[in-house]
This record gives sequence, C-alpha cells and structure tokens, in this order.
Amino acid sequence: MRILVTGATGSHGSTGLSLAKHLLKESVIVRAMVHSIDERSKALETMGCEIVQADFHNLASLRIALADVDSSFFSYPIRDGVVNASANFSLACKEVGMLQLVHNTMIVNMDLSPSPFARQNFLVEQIFNWAGLSTTNLRSGFFYQNLLRYSKDEILNQHTISWPMGSGETKLAWINAEDVALVASKLLLKKESKSQTLFLTGPNACTFNEIASTCSEILKKEVRYQDENEDIFISKVSKIENNNPTIISHLKGLSGAFRSGISFGKTTETLKNLTGTTGMSFSEFLTRHLILKG
Repeated sequence: MRILVTGATGSHGSTGLSLAKHLLKESVIVRAMVHSIDERSKALETMGCEIVQADFHNLASLRIALADVDSSFFSYPIRDGVVNASANFSLACKEVGMLQLVHNTMIVNMDLSPSPFARQNFLVEQIFNWAGLSTTNLRSGFFYQNLLRYSKDEILNQHTISWPMGSGETKLAWINAEDVALVASKLLLKKESKSQTLFLTGPNACTFNEIASTCSEILKKEVRYQDENEDIFISKVSKIENNNPTIISHLKGLSGAFRSGISFGKTTETLKNLTGTTGMSFSEFLTRHLILKG
C-alpha cells in the first residue's frame, strides 16, 4: 500500500509531518509530496519517505505524484488557490485511479462561514464529491498550536493573551494537530469506501478567559485575556505570516463572528471512537509547550 501525504514539510507537531511519522510505523510506503527539494524534504527522506516534487497548481506534476498511490491526504495551507488546487488534485486522482482521500480541513467550513477561506474549503468538499472520490472531510477544531503561534511570547513574558475576541466568553472547541494526524492515519490505513464528513475535536471546549486561567495554573502566575484592537492583532499576525492576505481575511472573519457570540464550541466523540483516546487535553499541551519548551 502506498499513501501520498501532502503538507509533510510543516513544522514539528504539524498535521502532515505527524501523519507521515504515524504511517511510517505501519507496513505501507509513505510518499511525501514536497514543493521543493531542501533540508525539510531531505529530513523526510531520511525518515523513510519516498519524495516526489509537485505543485497543487501543476496538473502534470500531480499525475506523477499520484501514480501508483492507493490513498492520499490532501492538506492545503491557508493561502489563495485552494479551489483550483482541489480541482487539479481531483482530476489527477481520477486519471490514475486513486479513489480514497482524507481531506484536512476545519470545523468552520460551511457555505455561509464567516471565513472566506472556509467558504472556499466548503466548495472543495463539493468538488471531491462531484469527482466521485471516496472522501473523508476531517473538519477539525481550533488547533492548540495556533494559540501559541501567535501568543506564546506574550503569555510567557507579559502574562497576557491579546486577541480581538470581545469579552472572551465565546466557547471554542480545540484539538491538538497531532491528534488529527492520528485519526487521518487510521482512516487512510482502513481504506474507507464511503464519503463522510467528520467533526473532530479534542476533549476541551474553552473560552479565551478559560484558556488564560489554564495558563495561570500551568505557569503559577496570573495570565489574563485582554480584548485586543483588531488592527493591532492583525499587524502582529501579518509579521508572523509574512503578510499572507488569506490568513488575514480568515482571522478577521472568525474574530468578528466570535465577538458577536457565534460559537463553534461543541465537542465530539469522533476522536475516541476512531482511536480509543480522547486526545491531548489543553492543560497537558500547555504543560509540554509552555514549560518544557518555554
């Protein structure tokens, strides 16, 4: 069995890289699709992955990447072009006879989502369906990793979490990205023959005030949530994300919805049903990443 993994050159703890590690422990061939040959791709090769250089926006390269593949993991970053990429990927899958797909996406996907990127990802789900691919759409909760991506330094140094979330009382369902990878590995190895949409969360649904309280417990220092001016927050994110306009519009749409009280706070049993575990708790994640690596 040969499985194609996209997004495997992400940072430590990312979904694609974690998925590759899970699959390499099984009796399958893991082919990692990379955009360029560099240190990250060489690290994957050293781990035991087949490496194929391809681009979601280059149909010819996708045909090569998907040749002789039994199933694949489609994970497109938050940037422009996801609808075009999914159309190319679907066509290449059909041409080479690859029918089973796990689509890494987000809990806010819907036709009227407050996030423009999530609305595009809703269309991606339809494209995979129209193509006749057996697709599992993994609509995951908000990643713990993203909280620390934007706020780790201020949590450790200023003891604040500054996001434009209004009162901080909107409850959100969270998950560890590595737990998403575990679920994806189970599905890919199982070779599901049906299309389905799974809502995937960890054990915690937390408001930003509750997140601050948990940080306080872990660090033994008071950490406060404070409602940040949206322009200031977006300026901070822009520096981290190299002025990616798709991420900016995504976060603006979501933060506006959360300030108005629109909640994506329902947790599910999907993770437990598929893996036998409820996944990493928010407290455990913070202990590992704020103290051990702080």
